[in-house]
Amino acid sequence: MVCAACVVMQRNEGYLLKAWVEYHGRLFAFEDLSIIDHGSESSDTIEILDWAEGLGVFVDRSHCKPQHYAQKGEIVSKRLEFLRDSGKYDFLFPLDCDEMIVKFTDSGVTCDRHDLHNYLSSLLEDSKTLRINYQLLNVPGRPGFFYIRGGLKTFYAADSFGWTDHGYHLAGSRGDTGYKDTDILYAHFHNRPFASLVDNARRKIARQANPDDKAALKKIIEAQSPGAHLAPYFFMSPEEYINGILERPCIQFRPLEILLESMGIDPNVYPVDSTHQNVKGPSIAIYIDGHSGLGIAADRRSGEILPFSSRRYIEANPDVASAGMNAVAHYVMFGYREPRLLYRR
Repeated sequence: MVCAACVVMQRNEGYLLKAWVEYHGRLFAFEDLSIIDHGSESSDTIEILDWAEGLGVFVDRSHCKPQHYAQKGEIVSKRLEFLRDSGKYDFLFPLDCDEMIVKFTDSGVTCDRHDLHNYLSSLLEDSKTLRINYQLLNVPGRPGFFYIRGGLKTFYAADSFGWTDHGYHLAGSRGDTGYKDTDILYAHFHNRPFASLVDNARRKIARQANPDDKAALKKIIEAQSPGAHLAPYFFMSPEEYINGILERPCIQFRPLEILLESMGIDPNVYPVDSTHQNVKGPSIAIYIDGHSGLGIAADRRSGEILPFSSRRYIEANPDVASAGMNAVAHYVMFGYREPRLLYRR
């Protein structure tokens, strides 16, 4: 088993923070988790911070001023430098508290602890910055349902860590220059119920601009300033928000749903609101069996239900490999709709 440290900076995330601690404490160890609290005020979050600290999680409450949010990359980098210099860790993961570490397999994705540790073991000698190219994004009100989106994130073999930016998208290594692409990705619970999403976005955007000032929000988007991923929510309705998610083909990730339930965590993670009720669910491109962990897919050309195989999908669609895409990601994002052959006939 590898030894990995996870660092998060958060404010008032409540039940989301509890799920993050439970999941990564099971994957690694509670004493290998660090929470940098940015001035939480909600009683439930304060209670969770105390609970986590009692489990051995490191909690830093010293970065509570408004300007510290803009310094997130520097603050998290300092903690990662300390963990690197301790000599204890094989890997360092800077995370947001809506992200859970999972990985691609030949037939889908897995949250199995042994599979993740075995894969990380294969990366121990890499001195480049390790790169994540995809995110599994949750479907609100549909536990276990995720669509795939491209999105760069980074982590590090511990000795190689140099620096990271505000969103952990860009980073530098003390070892080799450049990046190594990996099969790691995050189950990213980014999509909150709409009312909660806008409220959370309002709190964060307020550090840079008036959330009611549409011109200021457009400038944040155009400049890709911190909060640029949140500003678009102020320009859409609840129906536009949920319909934009439900139109995407998904993975039904039963093993993660079952694991969260076993830890006493609602697999929705967020409370469900009326926006998500009585709405037709998304299409399932790949179903990950809750017992075997194997992926099953519908071949939309033949109508057959078949085990998904990345190797056979690439054999049938060689342009996927030429494009440098992960086969599972390609099928869910593009191949299911096109529709592509699962196997060469």
